Amino acid sequence: MYAFASVQKSFDISDKKVAIADIGGASTEIVLASAGHVEAIYGTKLGALRLTESYCSHQLLFGDDYRPLTKAIDRELKKRIGKPPFHPHVLYGSGGTLTNLASMLRAARGDAAEPDWGFRITRADVRHQLELLPKMTVKQRPSVAGLNSDRADIIVAGMMVVDRLMQYLNPQPWCA
Repeated sequence: MYAFASVQKSFDISDKKVAIADIGGASTEIVLASAGHVEAIYGTKLGALRLTESYCSHQLLFGDDYRPLTKAIDRELKKRIGKPPFHPHVLYGSGGTLTNLASMLRAARGDAAEPDWGFRITRADVRHQLELLPKMTVKQRPSVAGLNSDRADIIVAGMMVVDRLMQYLNPQPWCA
């Protein structure tokens, strides 16, 4: 609920249908709101650390096969959310996964001096990073500009949650 309060204070959501996702280590909370009012709150077991511990295989996280992780995330979303009451206009995100993703994208675009707050991320951005990072070992990942070395081991699982949320809720842009 804190993530919703932060978004409501920082952005004008009075005339929008929005989703807010707070991705943590053990769970992800998803809030759906319409015209500034909370419609539904969903707690999931989709944390970056929890998923990493469940689906990690040695140095390479997941290798080239995301199917088990994708299916697990999709099952949890379907179980906890079911059919969403609406498709949001925008999906706002908070947590280390999103701030690191924004930092990596800004660094890649050469605008690392800009703030992470309010940075727009598309699903294509997420998918592009998911093409690159899983092919690297956990020890290689800190060399990626913008990635906090403390998140090198869990960033892929967190980004998979972002990707599947974007697929499931089908918003237009995503703001970190």
